[in-house]
Amino acid sequence: MENYVISLKNIAKSYNGYFALNNISLDFEYGVIAGIVGPNGAGKSTLMKIISGLIPHYSGVVEVDGIENPSFFERVEKISFLPEDLILYPSFKVREFVNFVEESAGKSFDELKLALGINSVLDKHIFSLSKGYKQRLKLFFALANDKRIILLDEPFDGFDPIQLIEIIDFLKNENKRGRTFVISIHDLNNAEKVCNYFVLLKNGKIVEKGDLNFLCEKYKVQNCSLEEVFIEALK
Repeated sequence: MENYVISLKNIAKSYNGYFALNNISLDFEYGVIAGIVGPNGAGKSTLMKIISGLIPHYSGVVEVDGIENPSFFERVEKISFLPEDLILYPSFKVREFVNFVEESAGKSFDELKLALGINSVLDKHIFSLSKGYKQRLKLFFALANDKRIILLDEPFDGFDPIQLIEIIDFLKNENKRGRTFVISIHDLNNAEKVCNYFVLLKNGKIVEKGDLNFLCEKYKVQNCSLEEVFIEALK
């Protein structure tokens, strides 16, 4: 395989005869912000969990940062994964949760806390937070480390428009610092705002992939947008 941060070859995963992923081959370059988009049930979350190692049994080859079919622990060393269904500790105060994450990482992340706006709610219980602030804590959990490969499964759920702008800007800055992002996302407008490479899945297969300019040229979309490409590609 070429020198990609993540490379997938002939990945398949089935449940009771139904293929959640069907012979997926895909490469992600270092430094990309890749958006995995597609209808519900397309296989987005399954793909993310296979890359992260949360789904250990599948066919095909996964290569992460030059390691072919790495063990779960080898993946954990290189990848930080935020699953959509991550459960926070509701009885914890935010400060307790933050301390737990920082102690696990062996360092503090003051700049990250400031960027995510967590300092203003440190003395609140997690159960009392709005959905947007709970999502900020989840992002803190995913980003409070030195790992260069970040997988985010539906990370923007619960943010209001202003919060969303702040979070997207923050992720782009993290990308400029050398982090690679693979983001599963259902909202095409948000995907277009943050990502510079797109993979369109449907029924467990890759329908299309590429950057937005390439996709718009391929499908002759005059007013170039991911939504228009999505419509044309699924016809």
